[in-house]
Amino acid sequence: MPRYHYKAVTSAGEIVEGVIDATDRQTVVDRLHAQGSTPIRAEESAGGPVRSLSLFGRRRRRLD
Repeated sequence: MPRYHYKAVTSAGEIVEGVIDATDRQTVVDRLHAQGSTPIRAEESAGGPVRSLSLFGRRRRRLD
């Protein structure tokens, strides 16, 4: 199962980051919403370099 690194805003306005194992990006978004958080970013790491999946259409690249 892929691992996603995420960044989200809690209902209290706090920015949090973490890791979720999920089958796809939509599952990550659904889980964060269920926790009362608003997703900002979710990046899939499939054993190689991190692949950015920005939720707002802006792509980021990891600089090694």
